[in-house]
Amino acid sequence: MNYCTYSDPHRPSTIRCTECGGTRNLCSCPNPSEAAHRRLFSPEGKTIEAIRQLLSSLEGSDFDHPLARLSSEVGQANLKFFFHDRQQDSTTSRDVYYSLIKVAAAAIRLAVEGDPDFSYEPSSIFDQET
Repeated sequence: MNYCTYSDPHRPSTIRCTECGGTRNLCSCPNPSEAAHRRLFSPEGKTIEAIRQLLSSLEGSDFDHPLARLSSEVGQANLKFFFHDRQQDSTTSRDVYYSLIKVAAAAIRLAVEGDPDFSYEPSSIFDQET
């Protein structure tokens, strides 16, 4: 059987299935490679990849007010939905989709990095999980 695998960060010598998380001997997937392919190329998988690409293109860029940026992106997405629904301009479904990708990327960035204007400290969350 062909496995899509990853190394367990807590047990580097252990190889696990990317789908169920089981070891090679305990994998519960009938065909992990096929399941991984379906997951990666599903609409959700393609959307997550689009978000990842946007996040990597934003890497290193500095946002002074990440919460305000997220609010702005949500407002833009709201307008895109409205204009597309009311056919008031040339806004397409693709425009709405990419606007939502920007909302997701801004939300992830805020969740991971926080905003210097507020006391939310994401590092304390990640430190607790290790």
